[in-house]
Amino acid sequence: MVLSTVLRIKRTRDGREIDDEIIADVATRKSMAIEQNRRAEWREAELAAGRFRATCDHAEVARLSSSAHDPVR
Repeated sequence: MVLSTVLRIKRTRDGREIDDEIIADVATRKSMAIEQNRRAEWREAELAAGRFRATCDHAEVARLSSSAHDPVR
């Protein structure tokens, strides 16, 4: 509010221009925060998928190695 008053006194910007800039800045920061959160969640999903894949691969190797030593199969 103080900034708005000073800028109006100096006649460099009016209140509407200041409000528009502040609103645009807040909207931009909010969008950036949402995108950063989305990227962090995506990265966590990728890591979880990698851990799951490693677990499945490990189980498959264990299954194959145990069946290789079983003469009945």
